[in-house]
Amino acid sequence: MPLTGRHILVTRPEPQGAHLCELLAKMGAYAYYIPTLEIRPSAINLSLFQPDIAIFISANAVKYYPFNEFPTAVRYFAVGVATTIALMQRGVIAQQPEKSSSEGLLDLTELQQVTEKEVAIFCGVGGRTLLQETLKKRGARCQRYEVYQRYAAVNEAQRLQSLLKKIALDYVICTSGESLLCLEQLSGSQRTCLHQTPLVVISDRIAALAKKQGFTQVLAMSESFDNIGIVQQLVKYSKEVT
Repeated sequence: MPLTGRHILVTRPEPQGAHLCELLAKMGAYAYYIPTLEIRPSAINLSLFQPDIAIFISANAVKYYPFNEFPTAVRYFAVGVATTIALMQRGVIAQQPEKSSSEGLLDLTELQQVTEKEVAIFCGVGGRTLLQETLKKRGARCQRYEVYQRYAAVNEAQRLQSLLKKIALDYVICTSGESLLCLEQLSGSQRTCLHQTPLVVISDRIAALAKKQGFTQVLAMSESFDNIGIVQQLVKYSKEVT
């Protein structure tokens, strides 16, 4: 098993985080699960909800979608594999880009001609606005629905600091910029140790943020950020450095 003996910290929130740990364990790794973010639903006003296109930015956006039914007349799009699967489990077929990102979605042919289309983007509070801004420039009437909010998982601070102190981690996996900042916040007195641990992120954008924050070894996985893709690329990287 290619990750035998590797000590890997996973910070991805539920439900993807626990699943990622399971995949790593099957590859022989010691996987430690400490989510740095808590996800909670947020209240939104959907009284005028009649879109032509609905875009889901994450599996959590599907989880906290505020309706029981998905209108059949709507065309659905998902940012990546995990989000597509979450929609399939709700009986919805969605298109997804090859590259799991806002840029990937914007490259889709079906989102090029959106003049006068009503577009709903389901996402978390905050985050990037590139998708909304670009679709508006293309003529769409675009609305973000922030159906969940992220909070630093302060109850995990002691457990995280203890792990960093006791275990020489081979990798830390972080899947969002906000998660990265919360990871630093929770690391407390062990921040220097954290900065010296190889950090695995899912985009060049997060990699740049990590380097700015002081991480000395950053591996950016830009091809895919679904769990299987993360594990495959981590296995590949592990083979290259051994």
